[in-house]
Amino acid sequence: MGAIQTPGGQETELRLSDYLEILRRRWLIVVAFMVVAVAAAAIFSARTTPQYQSSARVLVTADAGAEFFETGIPSVQVIERYLENEIEFAQSDVVREEATKAYGSPVVVMVTPSDTADILTITASDRVAEAAAAKANEYARTYVDQKAASAGGSFEEFIQILDDRLAELAAEEQALIDAGEASNSVRVQAIRNEQAKLQSTKAEFQLREDVAASNARITRLARPASAPFEPNWQRNLMLGAAAGLVVGLAGAFAREGMDDRIQSRRDLERAVPTLALLGALPPPETELGVHVAHARSGLFLESARALRSSLQFIIADADARSVAITSPNAAEGKSTTAVTLAFLAARTGQRVLLIDADLRRPKLAEGLGLDPNESGLREYLSYGDTVVLQEAWVAGEEPVAFLGPGTDGTAVSADLFVAERWPALIQEMEEKFDLVIVDTSPVLPVTDGVLASAGCAMTVLVGRRGNTTSAQLATALTSLERARCVLAGTVLTDARTERNYGYSGGYYRQ
Repeated sequence: MGAIQTPGGQETELRLSDYLEILRRRWLIVVAFMVVAVAAAAIFSARTTPQYQSSARVLVTADAGAEFFETGIPSVQVIERYLENEIEFAQSDVVREEATKAYGSPVVVMVTPSDTADILTITASDRVAEAAAAKANEYARTYVDQKAASAGGSFEEFIQILDDRLAELAAEEQALIDAGEASNSVRVQAIRNEQAKLQSTKAEFQLREDVAASNARITRLARPASAPFEPNWQRNLMLGAAAGLVVGLAGAFAREGMDDRIQSRRDLERAVPTLALLGALPPPETELGVHVAHARSGLFLESARALRSSLQFIIADADARSVAITSPNAAEGKSTTAVTLAFLAARTGQRVLLIDADLRRPKLAEGLGLDPNESGLREYLSYGDTVVLQEAWVAGEEPVAFLGPGTDGTAVSADLFVAERWPALIQEMEEKFDLVIVDTSPVLPVTDGVLASAGCAMTVLVGRRGNTTSAQLATALTSLERARCVLAGTVLTDARTERNYGYSGGYYRQ
């Protein structure tokens, strides 16, 4: 059905669901183009001078041939050819000029045959309804008159020739009679036989002349129309809507082709096809996902549980105890993901340590309601101070140990993660806790995120729907791979809720 190329150079086929998803995201573009096109059609219709149309009907008899006199019934081929000839004659310059003279101004009509009868429809149009009807009627009358005049003239020539020959034969016969040879003359008998044949031929031509003169007559005069046929509002608006739809669809798909932001799970999978999609989190109800510690149901919690299960299988197979959560840019949901995973792991009885390793813009301590001025990671990495752990907890839940960023801002953040104390700290914490979750800096703005991730056993790359681009994900992945980070998979945040297996949000809230 179509294909797109991922940043890795692979082509991925688009499914019908992908096209529908694109239309769902870009429906405003389609609607906008349709509204503009319909408005343009309405303006065009409103500014179009009304045109009225009227039609006169003329019956023509398909006759004009010896075949008619021999069989009495003209063939289908004769009828069709005859109607074609009549249309050609009706649209000829002779008829048009005579109609123009009779009407007093140019008369332009359209002549069409009927599908069910030997009828010619003569249609005229004008800005005035009465004028349109008058034009159609005048043209119909002119056509009938010109047809009769043309047919009568041709037959009169033949009849005059026959009359001349009959007069010659009558004179010759009279001369023979006056000479006394009429009773026994063979010539007299021959003259009489020829006279009989000529009289029969003359009668036949006279019949043809009468038929030809009467085989075209007006059966219905044109009447003024009650409403204009142009502008046709219904047709114009429908055409405008159809044109707007086509252009809108083209615009929507063109806009989609130029926008490489991640919009769905499938987009994320296409952007980094080498990594598994661990899960997709809908927008949290509160910042940092702390509400997960309170919640016992809900769409976000169910999505987070699925993410935890996927990650748990991967780190169990790798015998890993530390996981770095990072993203290409800031504000893409990595901190929310880290806090959510930490609380869910603690709920299962695991001893969990959450480390805020985003030393440039730390926010976990404040978001968790802890003291942001407590000494922490900076002090340990700079001077080897004793690690001071705080506890983030909710009544009735297992606490999550927390190591804050600290307050010493003299050292360069990137240099702190290069030192041996960072991997040593992770190794020490892995021995004390079942799971160590590290919230790092974003990968693309600074190098801290890559260096911090390299010290952990595994790394999870987070992308946000409508914000992270495919190119940014590919660049972040390349940076992490160069630092020899072990990638566990990807997570999509701010994802739209999908109603699988017929379950809706109401199901999870019950």
